[in-house]
Amino acid sequence: MKQKMKKAVSLAVIGALAFTSAIGNNVESKAAAKTKKIVMNKKKVTLNVGKTFKLKVKKVTPSKASKAVTYKSSKKKVATVSKKGVIKGVKAGTAKITVTSKKNKKAKATVTVTVKKAAITPAPSTAPAITNPPAASNTPAASNPPANSNAPAASNPPASATPPVASKTPAPSKTPAPSRTPKPTPTPKYTPPANTAPPEADYDFTDEDSYKNESPESATTQVNADGTITIKYIKQYGAVNFYLPDNAENYYSDYKSVTITYTSEGGDLGYALYDKDMDFSGVSGDGSEPGKHPDWSKALKESKGKYSSISFNVTDECVGGVIRGVQIFCPDEVSDTAPITITVKSIKFNKELSANPNVPVEVPGTDIPGSWK
Repeated sequence: MKQKMKKAVSLAVIGALAFTSAIGNNVESKAAAKTKKIVMNKKKVTLNVGKTFKLKVKKVTPSKASKAVTYKSSKKKVATVSKKGVIKGVKAGTAKITVTSKKNKKAKATVTVTVKKAAITPAPSTAPAITNPPAASNTPAASNPPANSNAPAASNPPASATPPVASKTPAPSKTPAPSRTPKPTPTPKYTPPANTAPPEADYDFTDEDSYKNESPESATTQVNADGTITIKYIKQYGAVNFYLPDNAENYYSDYKSVTITYTSEGGDLGYALYDKDMDFSGVSGDGSEPGKHPDWSKALKESKGKYSSISFNVTDECVGGVIRGVQIFCPDEVSDTAPITITVKSIKFNKELSANPNVPVEVPGTDIPGSWK
C-alpha cells in the first residue's frame, strides 16, 4: 500500500513539473514573439477628395509576432484614418499615417498620403440628329382618258396659229444643309482661386512639411542649427522638392519666379519648376510627371565655398502661368566617395519675373536668413 502511495506521489510531482515547464516555454515563446518591424501594403497612397483606401499589414518581423496595430494621421484636415486602417481624403494636401504595433510602441511604419481635388469633366452636349430631307416629289404623269369615253377629235389648228409653248415643270427646291453643332467649350485646365498668395512665403526648413526627399537612397538631407538645409547627392537622379503649403489649392499662387541662395561643391545641379498639377508620387527622371518642368542645363553651378543667388522664371508650360514649387536634382552620376553637396540658405518665391534669370550671382557676406523669406 505504501509503495502504491509513493508511486502516485512521484507521478504527481513529475506531472506538475512537466506542466510548469510547458507554461514557462509558452510564456518564453510569447515573449520572444515581440514585433520589431512592420511592413505595410503601401508606402505611398494618392487619393481624390472623398475617396478611401484600406491599409493592411503585409508582414511583421519576426514572422510569428503580432500584427495588431494602431493608426494615426498627422493631418486630419487632409486625410483621416479609422481604427481598421481605412484612409479617407478630406482636402488637397499631404499627410502621414503612422502605424504603431500594439505589442511594441517602438515598432512603427509610415505611409505618405497625397490627396488631390477630383477633376470635373463636363459631359459634351449631344448634337441633334440630322434630319434627312424629304424626297422630291415626281411630276405626276398625265392621266389617259378612259377607253369608253367618246371624246371629240381635236380639231387641227389653223396654219397661221402659233402652238403654245409648254411650260417647264420647276425643279424641286433643295433642302438647306443642317447647320453643324458647335463643339463644346473645354473646361479651363486651371481656375485661379479668389484669394491670392501673400507677398512672401515664410517657411522654416525645420518644418518637415516644407520639403520632400523623393529618393532617400539617392540623397540625404540635414537641417542645420542655423536653419539652413544641406543635401548630399550620392546617386544620379536624387531629387528634393520645396513646395508651397497645401499645394496652394486655397489661394492663387501668382508667383512668377523663384530665387535660391546656396553654396555647393562637387559639381553642378539641375532644377525643375512645378505648377498646379505637380505630383509627388515619384520621380521618373525623364520629366514625364504632370506639372513638372525640368531644366537639365545644370544652372545651379558649383559655388566653390561662396554663397550664390540664382533666379528661375516661370515657363510657358506651367498651368496658370504660376509656380507652385521648385525641385533641386542631380543629373550626373555621383557616389558616396564623390558626392555633390549643396547647402540652401533661403528660397524666395517672387511675384515678378527676374530680369536676369538662370545666372548665379555671388552673395556678399554670410548673414543670410535660414528660412524661406
